Amino acid sequence: MGVKPEYRMYYIAWVLSGEAARHIRRLQQYACDTFDSCRAMRSTPHVTIVPPFHYPVVKEEILTDLVMKWSATLPSFDWQLDGFHHFKNHTIYAQAKGPVELPVWRRKLFEILGKTPHRASFVPHVTIAFRDLSPERFVEAWRYFSGLPLQLSCRQDHVSVLRHNGDHWEECSKFCLA
Repeated sequence: MGVKPEYRMYYIAWVLSGEAARHIRRLQQYACDTFDSCRAMRSTPHVTIVPPFHYPVVKEEILTDLVMKWSATLPSFDWQLDGFHHFKNHTIYAQAKGPVELPVWRRKLFEILGKTPHRASFVPHVTIAFRDLSPERFVEAWRYFSGLPLQLSCRQDHVSVLRHNGDHWEECSKFCLA
């Protein structure tokens, strides 16, 4: 019987940079300090393209090569972070508006990776609070964030592959957009 390969968790995202990333990080920290929702702090501010999945560590180079080739076909673009919204009573996020082609680009990456999206729809967003946000604290948090203005722009010129190290997510590869 052969030895099973070691698997790790990966996800692929547009990681924010500059003032937009710093501002989102401050909002995440506020959610952590005020509403006891700290899980979003385990990853850098980002818009998820492919959600977390298990992949063999020995094939990481294949994964990153596929993402690199895909990213080389995409132009740099601008995000508009415009207000807050939520999923049910457990996730609060900043709405991220980008080019209309985003769903097509995402679908193409899923095809390249041989994966099927969990959901047909794609809601670009940057998570502020989730998973450990209790329904009771959600009400308080949503009252706060829904009344908070948010209007930020940022340039997106790269895509990242992130790997879970057992405690938090780390960027293991970063590729420039065309």
